[in-house]
Amino acid sequence: MHYQTAIDILQMMQNGVDPITGEVFPKDHVCCEPDVMEALAVAVMALDAQKTRQPIPRPTARTVS
Repeated sequence: MHYQTAIDILQMMQNGVDPITGEVFPKDHVCCEPDVMEALAVAVMALDAQKTRQPIPRPTARTVS
């Protein structure tokens, strides 16, 4: 996933919109909580500062020796 894609998804959630369906979250949705909205804003700022770097690495399964 590229940084801009992640930023777009987080911004939609921060704006109270489900990034998958495009529907507006109900007012009691967890993403509408002030602390969650602030956390999403911080995440967007952090990703925005890093987006000139390479794409976000996908998690890989660790092999147990």
